[in-house]
Amino acid sequence: MNIVKKKKISWAIALCVTMLLGLCHLYIHPVQAEDNLGFTPPVDNLEWLLSRFGDDLSVYYENLESGFVFRFNAEREYFSASVPKAIFALYIFQKAERGEISLGSAVTFTEADYWGGSGVIRHTSSFGDTFTQRELLRLNVSESDNIATLMLRRVHGLAGYTQFISAIGGTPDFVRERVFNSQLTANEAGLYAREIFRYIESGGTYSEEFKAHLLDNQFPFIVARYPVASKTGWNRPSAWHDMAIIYAPSPFILVILSAREGWEDEDYEDFAEIARIFQQFNDTWFTATIAVPDALQPPQDISEDTAQDNIQLEDWIDYIIIAGVVIVLLLILIWGFRRYMRG
Repeated sequence: MNIVKKKKISWAIALCVTMLLGLCHLYIHPVQAEDNLGFTPPVDNLEWLLSRFGDDLSVYYENLESGFVFRFNAEREYFSASVPKAIFALYIFQKAERGEISLGSAVTFTEADYWGGSGVIRHTSSFGDTFTQRELLRLNVSESDNIATLMLRRVHGLAGYTQFISAIGGTPDFVRERVFNSQLTANEAGLYAREIFRYIESGGTYSEEFKAHLLDNQFPFIVARYPVASKTGWNRPSAWHDMAIIYAPSPFILVILSAREGWEDEDYEDFAEIARIFQQFNDTWFTATIAVPDALQPPQDISEDTAQDNIQLEDWIDYIIIAGVVIVLLLILIWGFRRYMRG
């Protein structure tokens, strides 16, 4: 064999070894941050996948360990519906953390607080009934209770809350009289979720309580294999939103805002599909060891067994593809080595 052919085979062997080592590295030590390796996970496929869901949708994704962010149509403004109730709750919990208020103090339900829409107070309580601020915060977040929000807004006002939004880097102009039913972008919601996550992780007096309320969201649109702490918002015909912190092995934020009317099977299915896409993206690029998850919460018309079967099938397809690539590389490596040894 001449020297030129030997060099070509040597390069082929080196290339195969490099690719095999690269696959092993990605499987055992996936990219942790774009700053660490000067490398950004590929997002072209994400943009293509999201384009299939129409033009009335925006997404914000952030891996909370690395700080990697992906945005899709994230500056578009939407009617916020109830999503800001979560950041309003953070504002109040932090006031309690500083000792400025007592969450045990009582607030009386008055006619001025009455509002229709979501919530349980208007169905189960009467004017003159009292609630602690702690009870109102739970109802504000988990039940998305409009009256609970308005009672808290009456107690705390908007001036301090508006300053708080400005201080965390948010948009004060998005604050409206009732807290909910204001304006929102996916970028702004991503900021809210990051601040909430920081408070929860800080180990504050009320961190776990707040997290529990978000985990107990009674109207989740984003579902995942992992625990989801979220605040949804909806208002026909132009708002169907969810802002979520997903507690994967490498936690991440996922915000989906849309100008949809909502409540249709297609809406639940699309949000579940988008969540699955970003869960797989996050697991692929930012998770070293993927724990065995609970079943994916299915949309209303899909059984839990079917959803779990779909997840397992997708995992097996991934394994088969990886195994096929490894086998091909090994065969090329063996062939090249034998040709090289024959000289």
